[in-house]
Amino acid sequence: MNTYGSESISKYLGSIKKGVSNFQGSEILELRQTDILNQTLPPVVKNFNAKFCAIIEDAFVFSENKGLLETVIGSYKNKNTFDKAPVYETTNQELAKESTVLFISNPKNIDRVVKDNFSADFHQDFGKLVLSKYAFASQIIADKNFYHTNIIVQKTKSEEGSTSAMPLFSIKLDGAIATDPQFVTNHQTQKKEIVVQDQNNVLYLISNKGKTLWKKQLEGKVQGKIAQVDIFKNGRLQLAFTTNNQFLVLNRYGKEVRQFTKTFEGGNLNPLAVFDYEGKKNYRFVVVQGKKIFMYNSQAAIVDGFKYTKAEKPVLGTPKHIVIGKKDFLVFKLQDGSLKLLNRVGDVRTEVDKKISFSKNEVYRHKNKFTLTDTKGVLYQIDPRGKITKNNLNLSNDHGMVATDKTLVLMNDNTLTIKGKPVELELGVYSPPRIFYLYDKIYVSVTDLQNQRIYLFDSQ
Repeated sequence: MNTYGSESISKYLGSIKKGVSNFQGSEILELRQTDILNQTLPPVVKNFNAKFCAIIEDAFVFSENKGLLETVIGSYKNKNTFDKAPVYETTNQELAKESTVLFISNPKNIDRVVKDNFSADFHQDFGKLVLSKYAFASQIIADKNFYHTNIIVQKTKSEEGSTSAMPLFSIKLDGAIATDPQFVTNHQTQKKEIVVQDQNNVLYLISNKGKTLWKKQLEGKVQGKIAQVDIFKNGRLQLAFTTNNQFLVLNRYGKEVRQFTKTFEGGNLNPLAVFDYEGKKNYRFVVVQGKKIFMYNSQAAIVDGFKYTKAEKPVLGTPKHIVIGKKDFLVFKLQDGSLKLLNRVGDVRTEVDKKISFSKNEVYRHKNKFTLTDTKGVLYQIDPRGKITKNNLNLSNDHGMVATDKTLVLMNDNTLTIKGKPVELELGVYSPPRIFYLYDKIYVSVTDLQNQRIYLFDSQ
């Protein structure tokens, strides 16, 4: 509903609301009085239970169902609306700007209209036509004592170049989301599923259809990313992770693999690191607690031969396993700026003689060098022998970086740079970039947290 009296109507709706929630930055009012449209707008509106309302620009949008209203808000923010559809854009150029009655349809719905309103013979003849690429519109404009009518059948513009994304489903958790949702693989179907945790420390596994498969109450928040492992080497995948004070491995059904349930007094665990040196599922699970480093094998026992059990200073983030040439490197960032490059048994493999004020970004292998940034926006590249090269990129303190061996991506303020090519985005607050490798092609995504938009780019 559009109106010239938006201020007074907004005030009135505020007086009859019984609750309010927020979805993607828009308020949704739950109304105490739900028959207001039936009372004020008959016969245009009848038997409509106006339970919920949201204001989108200058329009009041009423719905009987909250989920439907969330879909409308999301579609509007994603610009996935009817005025962007080829069927609308095709006919809109030929229509008057204002209508008393306006009808626009694709071929599927025009067939239904013909069936309901015309003779059976006409509908039968109509069905013989090949109209799959056509748009239909009829328009009536009331004037003094007569009507203008406008009927259009026109070939639809091509849908090439469409950049909209459609939501597959929407699901509401019992509590506010506390961790980044991530994809995991269902080993039975090879389909993707979603694992996420709420603020009540409940962990959820959700199918790709939006069905909650299980919930599990944890003692604390999951630290960093959850890893998938096959500890029994039978094709069945488990979820491995740390919370603030526990190291856990869960099976397909959310049950703990008991020998891996380990509790650490004092908590303060880093995100779990999982190494698989030869790709043969002989895992090494690395749990870090301050300076202490615990390395477990696939039987949940401490690895006897690993020497680096206590770091010189507290370890930052998640240790990484990086292979350059034929050499393995275990990479640890320490709180004093030391970068430790160790071999499999924990001895120093390469000395790095410079202290670095590490940014929040990880260390990556890029062009066969250890690549990282500091808090002042300097890019460091260290070769396997310890030679350091620096490039001052003048990045902001909260910049984002991600890299593969051939692709380096930076997010600095509102400038995204992929392989040295900058793209200026709208002003906003941006998440670190992410790289996806699909069908031998690289994609880069970044999220504007302020304006609630997701961007997807190719490597060019």
